[in-house]
Amino acid sequence: MSFLLKLDPRQRKAGRFIGRVRDEIIKAFTSEKQARGLTQEQVAQALGIHRSQVNRILKGEENLTLRTISDLAWALDREIVFRLEKPESVPGQNHGAEQPVVEKRHVGIHWPRTTVTHVQSTGPTSVVESAL
Repeated sequence: MSFLLKLDPRQRKAGRFIGRVRDEIIKAFTSEKQARGLTQEQVAQALGIHRSQVNRILKGEENLTLRTISDLAWALDREIVFRLEKPESVPGQNHGAEQPVVEKRHVGIHWPRTTVTHVQSTGPTSVVESAL
């Protein structure tokens, strides 16, 4: 059985942005680790926090605030670059493409503001396989 997790555009945009920020933090940490042997413990000491909190941040288990992001940038000797741009439609993004015909069913899963939908379409779709 296949399921389509349907996020509204606001949730999708937020999730992608947070993912990009986390990816950049991990890349910066990895780069500093290779270049100068920086450890999670050293980052934690510089920020006055426990090493396990740095580990949770790098694993994506900790909510990132603007303060946390700026503190990590400081500890990693990085500058933050931020700008808001108009999105450009790129071939393959499926913006404006017809959505598959789906049948909504209650399947006993309740994620906040997320709709779980059973896919009945035979066309190409993005689906998440689930073993419920």
